[in-house]
Amino acid sequence: MSKRSLERSTSGSPIYRYGPRTKPFEVAIDNPDMERIQQHIEKHIGEVAMVYHELISDLVHIDIFWIKPTPNRNFHTLITGGMSARPMKAPPQAKEFQYAELLVCLPPEWSLDEEAFKDERYYWPIRQLKMLARFPHEYDTWLWYGQYTENCVN
Repeated sequence: MSKRSLERSTSGSPIYRYGPRTKPFEVAIDNPDMERIQQHIEKHIGEVAMVYHELISDLVHIDIFWIKPTPNRNFHTLITGGMSARPMKAPPQAKEFQYAELLVCLPPEWSLDEEAFKDERYYWPIRQLKMLARFPHEYDTWLWYGQYTENCVN
């Protein structure tokens, strides 16, 4: 993407637009680090109540770890597992951040059962986490805090 074609928001931030995916479907194998990811989550965040396993995976196998609300952390926590199976295309000054996972917190009243997932109003955070976790591998890019990467575009 040339800087000339770069759109800007009203605040001046760059807007990146991606066209249809050009990579073919590539079956992903299970991530051997998934157990280590779960151990890290349980050490730093809390006990994993459930793992939403992906059955057929493209590029990276994405599971979602669910940590239930507790009195000290009164919200649901959902964390991806698998995005870090491949490096993201981080800019040279951020190579140490090329492996990452994603996390979202939801209100304690959010429904996370199988019945609720039939309704997009409750399922969308799971779908969005999976889409975002696969995105950098589909488009050879990276995701980062604030995603302001104007000086990092090749």
